[in-house]
Amino acid sequence: LHLSIRRQRQMCIRDSCNYEQLLYDFDLNVGDIFQVTNPPLTLNVDSITQVTLLNGDSRQSIWLHNTNSPNDVRQWIEGLGDVNLGLTYTSDWEGGYEEFICAKDSTGLLWLANNNNNTFCDSLTCKISVPDFSYQNNNQVVTFDNVSIYAENWSWDFGDGSFSTEENPIHTYNSVGCYEVSLTTNNNCSEEKLICKKVSLDFESPWTEINLVDSLNAGRSSFLTPEIGWMSSNNSLFKTINAGVNWEEQILPHPSPYAHHLSSFAFLNESIGIVVAWYSNGPNFIDPKLFKTIDGGLTWEEHHPTTASTLLNTGILNENFMWTTAQYRDFIVSSDGGNTWTEKNIQTSFPSEFKDFHAITEDTIFAIGHIVDFAQPPLVPWTTLIAKTYDGENWEVFDFPDIPLLYDLFFLNADEGWIVGQEGTIAHTTDGGVSWEIQYSNPKFSFYNIVFLDDLTGWVVGSGGRILHTIDGGQNWIPQLCEDTKGFYSISFPTSEVGFASGQGEFYKYCALPSCETSSIFENPKSVASLSFQPNPFNDFTFLKFDNPNNESHQFVLTDISGRVLLEIKNLSLIHI
Repeated sequence: LHLSIRRQRQMCIRDSCNYEQLLYDFDLNVGDIFQVTNPPLTLNVDSITQVTLLNGDSRQSIWLHNTNSPNDVRQWIEGLGDVNLGLTYTSDWEGGYEEFICAKDSTGLLWLANNNNNTFCDSLTCKISVPDFSYQNNNQVVTFDNVSIYAENWSWDFGDGSFSTEENPIHTYNSVGCYEVSLTTNNNCSEEKLICKKVSLDFESPWTEINLVDSLNAGRSSFLTPEIGWMSSNNSLFKTINAGVNWEEQILPHPSPYAHHLSSFAFLNESIGIVVAWYSNGPNFIDPKLFKTIDGGLTWEEHHPTTASTLLNTGILNENFMWTTAQYRDFIVSSDGGNTWTEKNIQTSFPSEFKDFHAITEDTIFAIGHIVDFAQPPLVPWTTLIAKTYDGENWEVFDFPDIPLLYDLFFLNADEGWIVGQEGTIAHTTDGGVSWEIQYSNPKFSFYNIVFLDDLTGWVVGSGGRILHTIDGGQNWIPQLCEDTKGFYSISFPTSEVGFASGQGEFYKYCALPSCETSSIFENPKSVASLSFQPNPFNDFTFLKFDNPNNESHQFVLTDISGRVLLEIKNLSLIHI
C-alpha cells in the first residue's frame, strides 16, 4: 500500500489492483456525511476549526462522529489525516511493525503523536521493538531466553517481587507456583513495549476445565448452589442442575419478529430470576425486553421497563428490589418485584454513562461509569466515574482520570469495596469510593468480574485466562490458572469450597475438597432393577436421571453394600425426577 494525494484537499489509499478508497475530504462542511468503505461506516461532520502546528502553520481541523456509535469521535487535520488513529501499522515480515509518530518537512517538525520524543523524526522510520521470550525450569531455577527483536533495552519482572535488566537472566524462585512474568523492551527511538507470560513451576491448579457440548459456547454464568446454575450462550440462557455437566436451554418468550440479543441475567435464588434482552432489525430500532421467572425458569413473564434504550446489566437485591442499566439512560429500578419500573438518572455536570451498579440496600447503591463528552475540559473521554447514594435518589459523583475504564465493582458494605477494569486494574476503597488504592495492574489484559466472600477472600477473572485469588483483602493477588485460555467474563462461588468461572467458550470449576472434584451421573436406567454406584463409597453428590413419559409410579431404594436401606422413596412420580 502507498499513500497518495488526490486533488489538493483529499487523501486516498490504493493498492496494486487500482482500487481506490477515499480516506479524508477537507472540502466537507458542518452537517455533511462522509462514507467510509472499509470498514463500512458513516461519519457526520460536527465542527470545523483551525489548529496551529509545532512550526506555527495553521491547518484546518474537522471533528466527526460515527453515526452508529456516538462515542466514536474523530479529528482530521489537513495534510496529516486522522490524528487519533495515525497511519495503520505496517508489518515488516520479521514480526515487527512501523508506526506513524510524527510529521516533518523542510521547515521542521509539523506534528507529534501522543507524548513521543521529537528526536524520533531524525530518521525516516523507527523499528518498534517486539518483546518475546521462552524459559526452561530446572528445580525452580529458571533460564529465560530473550528472543525479542529490535530491542536494545530490557526490563524483567519475575512475578515474585524480583526484577532484572539483563538480556537473558537466570532467576531462582523460592517456591513452586504460577508466576506472571513480564518483559518490557524499547530502543533509542521507540516507546516501551510489554509482553506477559505465565510461568508454571510444578503448579497444580485447583481449577479444572469442564468440557461442554459443541453447541454450547460458554458466556457468563452464575451459580447459587454447587449444583444449580445458569449460563448464557449464543444469545440463549441455559440451566444446569448437576454442576455444569449437563445444560438445558431456558425457553424465553419471543415477543418480537426481530433477532434478539441477550444482554444479562441475575438470580436471587433457585426460583426468582430476571433476564434482559433487546430486539433489533437495524441500527435505528431497539426494542428492550425484560423477563422474570418465579419457578426456576420453567415459565417466564414479560415485564415492561420504561425505556427505549438498549438494556445492559441487571441485578436483584431481594424479591422486590431489582434494576437494569440502560444505554445513555443510567438505570431503571423496580421496588415491587418488576411490576412497575422507574427511570433513575445520576446527575453530572457533563455527559456521562453508567454501566453497572452494586446495591448494598435499596438506598445504598454504588455505580461505575465514564464521561462520554470528547470536548469536555479538563477531563478527557472515558474518564472513570464512580457514584454513590445513601438515599436512592441523591448521588455523589467522583471522577478519576488516572483509573482506566471499569467493568465491574463489588462492595462488602457502605465503606469497603473493589473495582476492576482495563489495564489489569484492581483498586480498593475503605471510605465509600472517595479514594482508591491500586492493588494490582497490568496493561496487557483486563479484568471483567470480581467477587469477595469476606473481607479477606476474593477472586477476580479476566482476559487471557486470568484467575487471581487473594486471602489478605487484595494486598497480594496470586494466579490460579497457569494454562493459556481465551479468558473469563464471570466468576461465582456458591460456597467457599466450590466456584465456577466462564466466558469466551471456556468453563472451569474450582474445588477446595477432593470429594467435590467429580460427580457421578446415571441417565435413563428405565427398567433396570438395580445398579451399582462406583466408586464405593461414592462422591458427595450423585445424580440419577430417568425417563417417565407416562408419569408412572416408581419406587427408589438406596442400600449400602451389605443391603442396609439408607433411603427409600415410594410412589416416585414425575415431580421427583
